[in-house]
Amino acid sequence: MATRVNRYRYTSQGFKDIKDALKRVEAALKATEAAGGKIKEVLWLEDGYDLLVIGEEIDEYAGTVLNLSIVKQGNVTAQVTRGFTMDEMKQILAKVA
Repeated sequence: MATRVNRYRYTSQGFKDIKDALKRVEAALKATEAAGGKIKEVLWLEDGYDLLVIGEEIDEYAGTVLNLSIVKQGNVTAQVTRGFTMDEMKQILAKVA
């Protein structure tokens, strides 16, 4: 599973329809599960980003498809970062020359 940290900012459309924010997140949770992934955490933020989602996807392709499907709706923009677990980092560091 690939861990991804997704930071979202609401667009003007997203703010206009802010009362539907929980429904949109619930739909994203279901879509992620249907694709074999898992959302570990959803946090609303008070800094430069509005929403932080930490999830696990089967692979980067599945995560990218899900994220593009979310952004395509026009309610948020996104910045996605691949995260590495402690075990993954051990494997990476073992290969460092």
